[in-house]
Amino acid sequence: MNLFDSAAPDYARYRPGIPDEAIQLLARTLEGIDRPTLLDPGSGTGQVSVGLLPALAQIGRVDLVDRDEDMLRTASELLRPLLGQSAAAYHAFASEEFTAPFAGYRADLVTCSRAFHWMDRQAALAMADRVTTPGATVAVMGDGSLWTYEAKWTLALKGLIQSYLGTVRRAGTTGVYANSSNEAAAPGPGSVPRAACEHHTQRTRPVEEQHHGVRRPRGMAQALRRREELPAAG
Repeated sequence: MNLFDSAAPDYARYRPGIPDEAIQLLARTLEGIDRPTLLDPGSGTGQVSVGLLPALAQIGRVDLVDRDEDMLRTASELLRPLLGQSAAAYHAFASEEFTAPFAGYRADLVTCSRAFHWMDRQAALAMADRVTTPGATVAVMGDGSLWTYEAKWTLALKGLIQSYLGTVRRAGTTGVYANSSNEAAAPGPGSVPRAACEHHTQRTRPVEEQHHGVRRPRGMAQALRRREELPAAG
């Protein structure tokens, strides 16, 4: 049993997809690469692959890694009509434990969307370093959250959370954000303390941080509007 048992159908139905701007940015990192390989640790229901495959038909292979088998089963169902000539492999274990599935395997793009905070981040980055090509791109992505968005309901919810867990902002089940000043710059749950990201490699090229809006499903948008109309607790 894990924290995400039975969550896959709701993730697939309600979780916002990857914004088109982010998909195009990721696609540009693979320009000129013949049959590139995408590695998606913490893949969940496969939202990155679902967005990238229609935009980049030349993808040769996608590897989705998630410890939750229901998430991977749902991802497989969503990806099946999109794969075309692309191969897909599903790995049901912790992302930090991923190893090259065959000799000569190297990923050209590693994406970690809304999941990095659940991982042993140093181990996850070291894993990516071991299985990528010399010019690979590693993209860690996250959303905005109640910690960075101010509305009556977010302030009320933050107060409730902090009344039970204290004022320190958590990152996954074992980590915390380095200090409160990081909250203003953090794009959301996928963000981690700067100190947790001090894993350097000479082989990958740096990219700038970019922020893109997310199109939420209509039902979710309506639910959020209803929440904002609720009076603050207390």
